Amino acid sequence: TGLLDYFKTDGEIAFALAHEVGHLIARHQADIGDSVWLPDFLRRIFLQRMEIEADRIGILLLAAAGFHPNHALAVAKKQATIAGGYSVWKQILDTTHPHPKDRLARLSEAKTMEEALELYNEANAMDKVTEKYFSGNPSMSISDENGISKSEK
Repeated sequence: TGLLDYFKTDGEIAFALAHEVGHLIARHQADIGDSVWLPDFLRRIFLQRMEIEADRIGILLLAAAGFHPNHALAVAKKQATIAGGYSVWKQILDTTHPHPKDRLARLSEAKTMEEALELYNEANAMDKVTEKYFSGNPSMSISDENGISKSEK
């Protein structure tokens, strides 16, 4: 899609992939086939809800993998910049994806961030155990609070 040209960190790319995996986990492909009978305006709303759901699943997967949830917010901010001149009217008429600013607001909601941070902290607690007891093993990568491994710095 060309969006990966804008994502420069492992965390940003990880969120883009986690979002797509979120579609698979939620079985959106099967649901899309079921939505064919809907009128266009309802189908767009249905598809936008799928994107929101994939974002939520994606941020949780991202955090559980040890990447800080702020990487998801960075992606949404970059998408908002890319979308730039998006008007609400154009969003309603032309797209099946919510506006990136709406996606950023949903990803930033306290409940979503709390859940993601809890998963992130659990993932990193394991990294701390690994670092303490297995730090001599170069195949084990330890991430900092932003999800960046020491070898990436």
